[in-house]
Amino acid sequence: MIPEDKFENALYALQELLIFARSMAYAKKTYKEIADILDTAEYLPYLIMNDKDETERFRMHLQNMADKYGCYNCLENFDDLIKFEKGSKYRNEHKGEQGKE
Repeated sequence: MIPEDKFENALYALQELLIFARSMAYAKKTYKEIADILDTAEYLPYLIMNDKDETERFRMHLQNMADKYGCYNCLENFDDLIKFEKGSKYRNEHKGEQGKE
């Protein structure tokens, strides 16, 4: 389980991971890379709903995706929820950084 105070963060992080996988598909990344990200995305809901606290394991998987593929928004949204509102300073500063190798 993910504690109540991190639940919304976890959902936004999962959403960011799925968006990142889609952007990789558009960028014609390898199916193995995309499948790796989707395998992680598939496992995260289990960690969210498990009976024991899985916060550290959830974060570890996000960290792994950030390290391997540059999906930093996933990790940042889990650690400190960043809502991408139109014109937000964070959105403008990081626009286009995801998916760069």
